[in-house]
Amino acid sequence: MIRFSREHTPATKHWLIAALLSIAPAVVAGDAGHEAADGASEPIARTAYVAEYDLLRNGKTEGIATVSLSPLDDGRWELLNRVKGTQGMAAFIGFRIDERSFVRWRDGRPQTEGYSYQQKTAFRKRTRAVVVDHAADQIISHDSRDDNKAQVLALDDGVLDRQSVSLALADDLARGASGVLDYAVVGRDAIGTWRFQVGERESVDTAAGRFEAVVATRIRDDDERVTRTWFARIPTPGANGMFPVRIEQTERGEDDIVMQLRAFTDN
Repeated sequence: MIRFSREHTPATKHWLIAALLSIAPAVVAGDAGHEAADGASEPIARTAYVAEYDLLRNGKTEGIATVSLSPLDDGRWELLNRVKGTQGMAAFIGFRIDERSFVRWRDGRPQTEGYSYQQKTAFRKRTRAVVVDHAADQIISHDSRDDNKAQVLALDDGVLDRQSVSLALADDLARGASGVLDYAVVGRDAIGTWRFQVGERESVDTAAGRFEAVVATRIRDDDERVTRTWFARIPTPGANGMFPVRIEQTERGEDDIVMQLRAFTDN
């Protein structure tokens, strides 16, 4: 669950939400969530791409996010997300986020190989990181809110970081998963379970065109915060994977935050 420390100003809080949204859904768990996907053995053709998104607060564009997925020479893939405030208070405080995940697919399922996050404004900096130690079967998590104290966790198959979980969800939806999906994700000091309800298919209009998408809604204990992500087929001939075209977060008494696709390029 996304939570904010009291030190954040309202403007920074809203932009932190928007930036975290661009990670797309995070899901955590064991084998039950994996079994929820029909045709789980169907191979997904990996497609490298760059997607650009507008970040809107209450319908007004205040920033941009650029998300890229690229193969590396050692068989891993890199998921990189860069967020920048371009207008309003977000631009004034110099809001930026750089987030990077390294992922390897094992038996058709993604698993984190490392993660880093850096949020900067004119007033403060926040970081977190995940280091995977295969030799020791451990995951080491660091967070600047805990003075970067190492939190040592067990390394299990299929564990994801906060950002790469979107790749696992996209794969399951591409295979036709329905119902409730669970995935396992490294948190601040533990590996937790995030759940998603798969919804109906809907048409989503974006600056990059109209997409037929399936919506996944985050299931939280806190029902006042609602996060929904629309996934569509990657618009590349021969591709059968999916990616987010719209992410929306609403919460009673808070601003509405939306991330919507504005451009897509395959590599």
